[in-house]
Amino acid sequence: MTDASVPERLAVGPVTLARLAPERADLRDWYRFWRDCDPAVFAHLDLDPDQTAGAVADRVAALDAMWDEFESFSYVVRADDAFAGYADLQPDWDRRTAEIGVVLDRPFWGEGVAGDVVATLGRVAFERLDVDLLELGFDADNERAWAAAERYADQFGGRVAGPFRALSTRAGEPVDQYRYAVDGAAFDPPERA
Repeated sequence: MTDASVPERLAVGPVTLARLAPERADLRDWYRFWRDCDPAVFAHLDLDPDQTAGAVADRVAALDAMWDEFESFSYVVRADDAFAGYADLQPDWDRRTAEIGVVLDRPFWGEGVAGDVVATLGRVAFERLDVDLLELGFDADNERAWAAAERYADQFGGRVAGPFRALSTRAGEPVDQYRYAVDGAAFDPPERA
């Protein structure tokens, strides 16, 4: 690793990412996100949005523990100080890769928030974690993610590949995925004011 410290707070333009941890995150925002967000948000994820407040608190604690173990780095995403969703950066140390996941509530779709998150966490992956490849996977039937991945390839370098058969599951069933991937030499996000 280039720099073992992973920033607990990041900002780009109106978008901020703050470490998701029980003592730092407003669990009420987190619970409302899981409880009240548009069902389309979870349509392509193998996650259950119908969780109790206790289950949400347990999930946040588990994600926090993964940060401390250097397994995954999860962030609350805010746009203009409003709770927008969450993102994570998951290194695979053996493969020298990192995968980004971004889940945003519907009001933040198409606003550039996901692109800001990918650019910011991509910089962390290459500059702090010293990985060779950054990836972002999405279900083959997720048209919005496909369009976003094509924008990332245009804006940051890299390419979209696939489909990869049965690469993930949803509701216990295999799902085909595409992957956006970029290596450190090609990753070139524009600077944001």
